[in-house]
Amino acid sequence: MHRGEANWQTQMPPTLKVPLMTSETPAKNDVDKRIRILIEPFNKKGVAITDSTTFQKDLEFDSLTVMDFVAEIEDEFDIIISMNQQAEIETYGQLVEAVHKLRNN
Repeated sequence: MHRGEANWQTQMPPTLKVPLMTSETPAKNDVDKRIRILIEPFNKKGVAITDSTTFQKDLEFDSLTVMDFVAEIEDEFDIIISMNQQAEIETYGQLVEAVHKLRNN
């Protein structure tokens, strides 16, 4: 190396380590947090919400409550959840996953 020349290897910034994307990405966590806020007024019995919480059995949502809740979610996330998708969503975790996928399509 000549005088005054910088060794490019010593002046390179350290390698950044980027975490691998998992099913628990920040975007999915954001969806979860926002849905938890939306579900509060519908959770009349104060049921602890987990991924396995069911809308019909645990939260005792009737069809009108489901329609109102789905409308809130669609408005919040600017998505449309089809009737077929709604019929397949039985748990809170399934809802979070479905909304996350719809947002990313």
